[in-house]
Amino acid sequence: WHAIPQKRTCVYISLMASVLTWVLGIILASSLVNLILWAIAKYYIVSASTVFVSAAVYFLVATMLAAFMIISMTVTGTTISNLLIMALLMLFVRVMGAIFVMCLESIAPMLDISTSLWRIFEFDFCLPYALLDNLFSNDVGAFGDIPLLMYSFGVTLVALIAGAFGYVMRKSETATKSAPNKVLQHVYRCAVTPPLVFFIAALIVMGDAELSTCVILIIVTVVVWALFELMTTKKFKNVIKSLPVLVVPVVISVLLSGVAFLARNSVWNMMPDADEIE
Repeated sequence: WHAIPQKRTCVYISLMASVLTWVLGIILASSLVNLILWAIAKYYIVSASTVFVSAAVYFLVATMLAAFMIISMTVTGTTISNLLIMALLMLFVRVMGAIFVMCLESIAPMLDISTSLWRIFEFDFCLPYALLDNLFSNDVGAFGDIPLLMYSFGVTLVALIAGAFGYVMRKSETATKSAPNKVLQHVYRCAVTPPLVFFIAALIVMGDAELSTCVILIIVTVVVWALFELMTTKKFKNVIKSLPVLVVPVVISVLLSGVAFLARNSVWNMMPDADEIE
């Protein structure tokens, strides 16, 4: 590996190009099938604009997933940790955002999330999840959602740049390790459990918290924390040593609950014009 004469930036670009070439080939093959069916089937109708737009959107989402995967590869050194960190990158903000929006809609029911800036935190405002939702609901809304596509393009571009930076800076000693250093390992630990802890806080804020539900969620939180630690470091003693760090997700949840109340007060204090009232 060290005998390769090219710089890491060149290797990174070549790696991404090879991945996206396969993706592009699959998309072109699919488009070709549509073209052949249109040519030989009498009643097979397909919109040319739909084919082009679909190809571009699917290529964008594939590039986004590849970028997030390569970021996870640069900050971890094992296959399991690669997959877990990619899942965290894809899910953490979305899950936390979904819980926050759910909490805000409950305490400020007059707020229309779909027309506010808070929409950015919803699951539907992430292209991979929007496409999955369209697939199961037989809808094509994501393909014409310009704000969503622009946001996804921006996120993908940032992820590609971050992936390049991480790929160039990554130390070879990271291989076979779940994290390059203890600080990042703490970050990974803390990123696993905040959604569960924040969900408990959201239930309390909304007034829907029951003691049994909270106890179950607390137990699940500790179990998930322990399983993540065992899967990444494979050392039970690390589970015990890392338990004090659980205070971080609690602090994050308390702060987000405070932000939800501030947002609620802002909504309640807003005076709409007559034509804005529905």
